[in-house]
Amino acid sequence: MSVDTLLKRPQENPVPRLTIAKVQEMLQAMSPLYEIVRLVNPGECFELSVTKNGKLNYGKNCFSVWGRSSRCKNCISFNACVSHKKFTKTEILDGQEYVINAMPVEVEMETGELMNCTIEMVTLKPSEIGESVSARDESRERSNYTTALYNLRHDLLTRIYNMKGFSESLRERLSSEPDADFDLIQIKIRGFDLITQLFGANRCDQLLIGLAQYLATLQKPYGALYGRIGRDNFALCVPHGVFADIPLENELKMLAGSLMGRSYHVHYQVGIYEKLDRGYSLGQMLDRTTMAIQSIRTQDVYAEQWFEQSLLETAVKERQILNDFDDALKNGELRLFLQPQIGLDGKMHRAEALSRWFHKDRGLIMPGDFIPILERSDNIYRMDHYIWEQAVKQLAIWEKSGHGDVSISVNVSPKDLYYGDVADIFIQLAEKYKINPARLHLEITESTIIENFDACNLIIEKLRARGFLVGLDDFGSGYSSLNMLQNIQADVLKLDMGFLRKLDHWERGKQIIKLVIDLAKTLDMAVVAEGVETAEQVQYLRELQCDYLQGFYFSKPIAVEEFEKKYFA
Repeated sequence: MSVDTLLKRPQENPVPRLTIAKVQEMLQAMSPLYEIVRLVNPGECFELSVTKNGKLNYGKNCFSVWGRSSRCKNCISFNACVSHKKFTKTEILDGQEYVINAMPVEVEMETGELMNCTIEMVTLKPSEIGESVSARDESRERSNYTTALYNLRHDLLTRIYNMKGFSESLRERLSSEPDADFDLIQIKIRGFDLITQLFGANRCDQLLIGLAQYLATLQKPYGALYGRIGRDNFALCVPHGVFADIPLENELKMLAGSLMGRSYHVHYQVGIYEKLDRGYSLGQMLDRTTMAIQSIRTQDVYAEQWFEQSLLETAVKERQILNDFDDALKNGELRLFLQPQIGLDGKMHRAEALSRWFHKDRGLIMPGDFIPILERSDNIYRMDHYIWEQAVKQLAIWEKSGHGDVSISVNVSPKDLYYGDVADIFIQLAEKYKINPARLHLEITESTIIENFDACNLIIEKLRARGFLVGLDDFGSGYSSLNMLQNIQADVLKLDMGFLRKLDHWERGKQIIKLVIDLAKTLDMAVVAEGVETAEQVQYLRELQCDYLQGFYFSKPIAVEEFEKKYFA
């Protein structure tokens, strides 16, 4: 998902974050100092003003002040937004020189969303430039800015509006019909890359052109405005309530069937944002349709989902997590927690490394509230690397304090495999902190191995050759467990006892556990049972000679200091 205004990543150069009221206050304060002071949305090339009720209102195209009909070449406001830096530029208009200063800001909407904007401050500069010279310069400048307007606003393949053309036409319509309500619809072709591989680029182009031609037929009967806004995304704006009358599902299915045949079904996902708010940018409006699409859970050939406020609230929370994540790493807000693993002798021999986030303002944030967000945004590897190093540091401290017989296991997620050589990272950490590699255990989930079998196999072989111990986590959760045991050389097999709670027959589950433990012993693998919660489970697992037990029956994950007091005192 790419929801730019909601889930953007932390910026290297933070920009001022202003409420709408603060923006209005700044504009009023600076107005006497400049020829022009204005707030613009450079992504859509529109001026913004603040209404009496404290909302943003879209006005004219920002480039119109310079007498142009399209985005300015090398637009400094756009550059300021992208780079998060201030820019200055000189424009010549009617023989006068104007110095433009563009300052990027983030405007915080009443919903908690952030919109990237620019405050432009324009000063008239005294100039001795003659009329003929300025006219020549202005002509040259205008020539540089001139492009084929049609190509600028239209998609070259489908010949309908592109994102820019759709954005400008939508603003024109909203301005010309101020009392009307409109709905915005996004149509996405799911799995477009796979379709291209199966049928080729030419057939896919025909599908896109056919979809565009169908949308064009909706203009007169339904008052539709339409455009292609991405590689496999189309936008449709219609008067509120009209969408229910459009036979979209049937027409899209017929189109796909005529091009791809009946043996393959093209999957369409449709997100609807009703009664769009004129004060939002097109990006924010489309974000709402995107959130609706991403909330679709069905695998149906055609699926619709309406935007709900709860989706936005979730997205805002995710954005807050991501914005604060960099500071959490820098300030040590992410802390190492340990959950003990108890041996057959009843003593603690090892622990699993887990994370807890102690936010400077919001206090404790549990893993379930931030780890899924980090996974979706591809930031999970950064947290994993941080926890790995904290675990290795702790092992080094324990060795110096006489507890060198205790091991720590850390988790390796699928995303870790895409960001650096996992094996080299662990080898370097062990060398940096001078620990015995055998005391650092890596837990790789069965699903990770299945999805990345060759890569995981090489990592496991390399780590085991250097003395690390590798465990298979969540064993039995996939469909190729036995086949994986045959092809993967691992030292530890980890069972999740939680699956027993889902079984109707406890005795049947016990027999499955017995068989798995016996199989692991035959392969010379140690067995760890996690999720142990009852005395009955403890007794049964010890009877089966399960090597290590982990779960709330013994201890919840606890801070390092508490762990040391409990087990090292």
